[in-house]
Formats: sequence, structure tokens, C-alpha cells
Amino acid sequence: MGSAGPANTAQIAISTGTQKLLQIGNLVELRGRTPTITEAGFTFLLQEINAQVWSLLIIYLENADTVSMDAVIST
Repeated sequence: MGSAGPANTAQIAISTGTQKLLQIGNLVELRGRTPTITEAGFTFLLQEINAQVWSLLIIYLENADTVSMDAVIST
């Protein structure tokens, strides 16, 4: 999984935890070794940015333990 730049010339690495969260949230699925956006993922991309942030936050909080992330952020 990566984020492609203009004309797919650049890719940005996405952390393993984030990849797992996208899969758990049914936004992306692996077909073989190739990540593919799901219908839910496409719908997610059509949402306003604030709705996307809230959706990802909820997925994160509900599944942080599953992907070995900390649900509590300390300062």
C-alpha cells in the first residue's frame, strides 16, 4: 500500500499498523499481495475530510490492541 503521486511516479510508504487498520476497517483488501480498494474504501474517499478523520479515529480506537498500537496517547 502506498500513496501515488502525479502519474504514479512516486510512492510513500505506509506503516504496517496503518495498513492493518485499513484492512480491518474494510477500506482495503489484499488480493494475493496486491492491495485493492474496497467499495467501502471508495465510499470513504468520497467523504468530507472531517468524516474521514473521524472514521479512521474510530477504527483506530476500536482496534488499537489488535495491531499492537496504544489507544492512549500520552504527552
